[in-house]
Amino acid sequence: MKSSIRSPALAAACLAALILAWPPPAIASDMGGLVYLLIAGLIFLVLVGLALLIAIGASLVVLTRLGDRLSARRRRVLGVAGIVLGCLAGLAALGLAASCSPTHHKDAAFFYLGLAILLMAVILLYLSARLLSGQPLEAAQRRTARWTAVAILAIGAALIGAYPLVQLVRQGRLERHLSKRIRGHSLGVTGIAYLPGGETLLSVGHDSGELSHPRLWSLATGAEIDRREWDQAEVTALCFSGPRSLVSGRADGSIELWDVARGLRLANLDTGLKGEVSLACLGGQLASNAEGAAIAIWSLAEQRVLRSLSASGPVVALAAGPGGRTLVSAEQGGAIEAWDLAEGRVRQRIEAGAGLCALAVSEKAVAAAGHAWVKVWDLETGALRHTLAGHGDDVRALAFGAGGGILVTASEDQDRKIRIWQLGEGRLLHELEGPWYPRGLATTADGKRVVTRGALGGCQLVDLGSGELEELRGVSPSVIAMSPDGAFMASGVHRGPGLIVCDLARMRVLGSLTGHAQQIQALSVSADGAFFATGGQDGTCRLWRTETLEQTRVIWCQERVDDLALSPDGTLLASTGPERGPQLWSVTSGELLHALRGHEGQVEALAFHPDGSELATGGEDRTIRIWSPSTGEAVRILQGHGHWIGSLAYSPDGALLASGGADDAVLVWRTREQAEPARLEGHSGSVRALAFHPDSALLASGTWGGSVRLWSIPEGRQVETLIEFPQKAFELKLVHALAFRPDGAQLASGWSVSNDAILLFDGPW
Repeated sequence: MKSSIRSPALAAACLAALILAWPPPAIASDMGGLVYLLIAGLIFLVLVGLALLIAIGASLVVLTRLGDRLSARRRRVLGVAGIVLGCLAGLAALGLAASCSPTHHKDAAFFYLGLAILLMAVILLYLSARLLSGQPLEAAQRRTARWTAVAILAIGAALIGAYPLVQLVRQGRLERHLSKRIRGHSLGVTGIAYLPGGETLLSVGHDSGELSHPRLWSLATGAEIDRREWDQAEVTALCFSGPRSLVSGRADGSIELWDVARGLRLANLDTGLKGEVSLACLGGQLASNAEGAAIAIWSLAEQRVLRSLSASGPVVALAAGPGGRTLVSAEQGGAIEAWDLAEGRVRQRIEAGAGLCALAVSEKAVAAAGHAWVKVWDLETGALRHTLAGHGDDVRALAFGAGGGILVTASEDQDRKIRIWQLGEGRLLHELEGPWYPRGLATTADGKRVVTRGALGGCQLVDLGSGELEELRGVSPSVIAMSPDGAFMASGVHRGPGLIVCDLARMRVLGSLTGHAQQIQALSVSADGAFFATGGQDGTCRLWRTETLEQTRVIWCQERVDDLALSPDGTLLASTGPERGPQLWSVTSGELLHALRGHEGQVEALAFHPDGSELATGGEDRTIRIWSPSTGEAVRILQGHGHWIGSLAYSPDGALLASGGADDAVLVWRTREQAEPARLEGHSGSVRALAFHPDSALLASGTWGGSVRLWSIPEGRQVETLIEFPQKAFELKLVHALAFRPDGAQLASGWSVSNDAILLFDGPW
């Protein structure tokens, strides 16, 4: 009898040891996740328990009846087969549970299913061992087997119920400094900084489906400080008034003037309209539709209306001829009017017909289109010159090319064709597949190419001579315009308020005029907190006024910006990307001062010395290079990391430089001494964020593994762990940014998680 009890007890002890030694799954750091884990575990335990009791009962009945009928050889075969099957089931259960996270709603079922399979495997092993013993199961042994099953289930219930409580205590101990969670950036935070006074937090990060803008947070409430700069309507009209002067009209009736070279908005003109604006640039003047049947003529230099032209009906479209010497308007009823701007009267009136959808002007002709029709008239006489047939739906876009000798048309036909016509003979030259629902065409300065745009996004460059089509990637415009010299194309953001500038020669996006067109990767704040710089995936660095979040300058870096740093006096900006390496820019002029050459591989981190005398860079080649900002020459090379370097930070007193890398270590260097660095070890993930306490004696570090730790620099040891997530978490937590409040009483961390993107930890440390 003792032996029959010893085996079930041994099986239960083995099961308990297996579960206790289990690799810790990801446990949520809030009560909601733990409660969910507990409830899910108990529900699955009840269901699995019923299934196990039924299975065990059936197995005992079968084994009891077969025990006397089977030969010893068959019992051994059946027992061995059961042991093999039990071992395989146990291994499968371990693999299934270890690969899942019980805190993730899709994985909890599989985690507990793995536990259930493990329980069944243990019971199968026990029953198979009884078969191998050669002794049939008697009534007392059957009762013992049943109690063994109940004991195993009880152990499982205790472990499943106690494990979340243990984790809750553990997380509570780790997070005792955690004071606030700020939620806002939908895809995480890449940069964070306190502003002077410590009551406001500045952050940049990833926001799904939106243009990327800096955000300001009130630490008193944890709410975002409202900035309505970004609540702009979609751009509906664009035109260049000069090689670098852009005018945009929006769906809310506003007109904005831009300096493309500097990326600045110069002015906002109030038209009084409550709907979409139509524009036509006339050299130093601008024509726009106005309330009623009127056209407003603006002086761009004086930013005011010079006069108003009375049209025969509400104006729905405006077009300017080459050089801005001709103005043509289309009214709601379908009439086209060519204006004598000197006398302010209609020079030529053409009845195009109802349903007019598109308008274009050349030196000597005007073209209009509607439902399945395209017509071209002589601009001087008003005589109809061509009727172009072929389209079967609304023709939404027209553009002249080759000095007016070619007309390009695009319609909403099911075959979405772009047609290129030679107007001299009125014949079709090329037929191309265009974007869905075309809404715009713009001709390059040389007249040899046109750019197309579709209502559902997409942008293509078409060669009018060969008919070849090239996709312009990274652009999804709502409206397009070409600069007079052909260097730039401006476009509105599809279904958004942004403006994007493209370099047509290189076929690449330069950046956005209203904010970053893509996600912001880096943030650096000036020493006085008056302004800050951001760098993004759109290849631009942008300078902003902190008080108003007004953008003051755009620097076209020509590639993705991975990290940047402002010099303490705010005159220099260092940036780095995947192709060109570190670059040093003048903040005042936006000019490139030095391209810093020497690193082998990509540079991942930048930091200025507090007195501005040196710039530190580190990257894939495992070296830290110290540069002279005035000469752009490397003055010192530091080596010590065993893998790439991902973060750098100077201490406030300038005596120390901390570096973190993919070797999971933090090195602390003496900036004025040639001594070996102090090595701080303990992290189990790449160190990607560093921040010194204002007294320079404490260092915070954050990793890709999801931990934030504090280190005492004088003692060279870890003070404590503020937060840590297991490495086998289903959703990897990445710490991208750290910053201490100016008084050192609080630490902010930026995370790449959908919720709790900013965590605040309060001292004392």
